[in-house]
Amino acid sequence: MEEHGGPIPLGALAARVALSTLIILGIVAVVATVWAGRIVVALLFFAIIIASAIRPGVDALKRRRVPRGVGVLLHYAVLVALLAGALWLAIPAATAGSWCAA
Repeated sequence: MEEHGGPIPLGALAARVALSTLIILGIVAVVATVWAGRIVVALLFFAIIIASAIRPGVDALKRRRVPRGVGVLLHYAVLVALLAGALWLAIPAATAGSWCAA
């Protein structure tokens, strides 16, 4: 292996600095994109989990000649109704103030 005995030519140094800067900026851009997209990835995983959870029910409705779209809408309607019922029960109890000392 040959050792470099003298100073690096100015053109070669500029090329190295430019290449290093582009590599670092590329890495920063990739990290920023992944960081900004983390919520999208989390939502994608959440959607996959929900779809996996309702698939058996949708398949059972499909065997009873209910279209898949209607089956999915029924599942979401039941989910929204359960959430609304839970909130309807919890919010008055939380705002009544009987548990508060003030």
